[in-house]
Amino acid sequence: MKILLAFIGKTKSKEISALVEKYVTMSRKFVSIGIVEVKEKNNLPAQLKELRKRLDEKSFWVILHDQGEEMSSEKFANFLKDKLASQKQIIFITGGFYGVPLDKYDKILSLSKMTYSHELIRVMLTEQIYRALAIIYGHPYPK
Repeated sequence: MKILLAFIGKTKSKEISALVEKYVTMSRKFVSIGIVEVKEKNNLPAQLKELRKRLDEKSFWVILHDQGEEMSSEKFANFLKDKLASQKQIIFITGGFYGVPLDKYDKILSLSKMTYSHELIRVMLTEQIYRALAIIYGHPYPK
């Protein structure tokens, strides 16, 4: 099973990049996880075309958007556990300044109804993925 994080736009903050890398590195104890950064375009259809070119259409696509389903950490862990069991790659896609195109996805997930910068969402997502994996594999991190 592989998790792929598709980030639209670049992370400019070294501190944010370091935190994302910290949680990704810790998550690699449990699963294969990678990051793809896609250049941001101010045209969402062009952005979707770029995503389709870079990402596997057969994967399970999860779009992060404020209109998506909110989950507790435990429910997210159960969701991730089900996806891990399916042996299908799961791709989490975070938008950039212009958002994220919504016409290709399998699930829309919200980390909050509040709006956060696209860079901060990367930290929140990677931490929640690590927390979910720790829950699944019985690691003491979430306690």
